[in-house]
Amino acid sequence: MEVNEQKVLCITGMHRSGTSLVAMWLECCGIGFATEFLSGPRPFNKKGHFEDERLVALHSSVIEKELSKSKGWIVTKNIDFTFCESDLEKINEILKSYESISDIWAWKDPRTLFFLNSWKKIIPRLKILMIWRPADEVVSSLMRRDKGTKSETAKISLDEAIKTWQVYCEKIIEIKKAFPEDSLVVSIEDIIGQQDKVLTKIIEKFDISLERKNLEIVYSEKLLSRNEKIDMEMTPNINKITDHLNLLSALAED
Repeated sequence: MEVNEQKVLCITGMHRSGTSLVAMWLECCGIGFATEFLSGPRPFNKKGHFEDERLVALHSSVIEKELSKSKGWIVTKNIDFTFCESDLEKINEILKSYESISDIWAWKDPRTLFFLNSWKKIIPRLKILMIWRPADEVVSSLMRRDKGTKSETAKISLDEAIKTWQVYCEKIIEIKKAFPEDSLVVSIEDIIGQQDKVLTKIIEKFDISLERKNLEIVYSEKLLSRNEKIDMEMTPNINKITDHLNLLSALAED
């Protein structure tokens, strides 16, 4: 089956917001992933990031070319990244590998947020599931990882963490406005607390058939620790973005 005949979903959102959890859950519900190319477990993500390493490498390289200090993921200003001709050739090869996976397949990568205008031109029928998590929880998670890792790529300052949350979440709002019929915004809190309602929204909005599998198959509270919240100033801008995300969230429509 060719990609233009398949239903394709992108799972994205700010880093440390539960996108890996959502991807693992939806795979259990019947969505196909390129399992042989998925990244494995990491010290700060015991079950793996559930990301197609080929797409992560592609997105990261484009971001790093534009923002040399980004490490391929730290984006502190709102940018739409675009693909060059050689990137498109790589994408074409990657998409071919998905043709035999399933009639419904997905990839997950937070960085995709900044490429969605380009991706919608490549796959016009692409559906977009954007996950968000409160700023203090995300920043706290990033800073715990920063203290506990030796990887320079994962290192981030407090100021960068706050700005990156803002920019990623501003992009979520922007993408929802640009593609209202093809996108859903969902808080990770709603997924954990009201999984059945969220799954119903995904099924109905994206017109796909999924099995109803319990989130507990893949969920552990340790994966989304709420302990040791960092002392950060909740600026008016962060509060404004949070309010906007709450209004756009799928369950707010009920």
